[in-house]
Amino acid sequence: MEIYDDRMCQLGESPIWHSGRQQLFWTDILTNRLCWRSENSDGEWKFPGPVSAIAIVDRRRLVAADDKEIFLFDLESAERSTLCPLEADIERHRSNDGRADPWGGFWISTMEREGEPGAGSLYRWYRGELRKLVDGLAIPNAICFDEKRGLGYYSDTLTHCLFRMILDADGWPLEDPDLFLDLRAEMALIDGAVTDADGNIHFALWNSGEILTVNPLGVEIARLSLGVKQTTCPAFGGADYQSLFVTSAAVGLPEAPHQGTVFQLRSPFRGLPEPRVIVD
Repeated sequence: MEIYDDRMCQLGESPIWHSGRQQLFWTDILTNRLCWRSENSDGEWKFPGPVSAIAIVDRRRLVAADDKEIFLFDLESAERSTLCPLEADIERHRSNDGRADPWGGFWISTMEREGEPGAGSLYRWYRGELRKLVDGLAIPNAICFDEKRGLGYYSDTLTHCLFRMILDADGWPLEDPDLFLDLRAEMALIDGAVTDADGNIHFALWNSGEILTVNPLGVEIARLSLGVKQTTCPAFGGADYQSLFVTSAAVGLPEAPHQGTVFQLRSPFRGLPEPRVIVD
């Protein structure tokens, strides 16, 4: 394990590997930043609001979400254009976890800025339509997908549980979510997550600084400690998708080495390329 990027993030989130650019992108929600790094360079953009989640459209464009809208962001010109409003009329709400799905959609969650129970929701944007899928959440997280099994996952962090939905051929839920993984016994706070090529789920545990891996049956098969308090989200990347990148957060912690940095390690698991969101 090594430090991939030593810029401190107050709340690092949403790492994605852009294979077309050979760059890792991630956000720092609390400082309104979108960061990137490639083999020999790095950079960032500053936004007027808290950008929490990103997804790839093509080589030049990302989909992103903040406290007002879902928008397109041009990586070359730094211009943005609105796709649709996102709870723009609700004071103190912002977007939280999000991810592209394998069917061309973009799943995005919302929350009250302090994590008020019941205030958050989970949405899907697909081919111009924004549809609310789940409401009554506190801090929605761990959005990820298993295309082969037709499944979507998400957590509500304060419940210590991971939920599962069966999806149709276009990626819409067929029925209400069910409980997939219950970590209440260890009071684990499930943050961001990603699936690998075999359908295993890798998710960050906010309060223990770990990456926990379970197989498609929900059985724990690996657990890795990164030596920081608040891991936030993993992402696979690199030439063979066996580099695992992990964001972390420094918010609320005394100043200490490596809190809020991005880590990189060689994984025994192989990831998948990030899906693309269909916008045209």
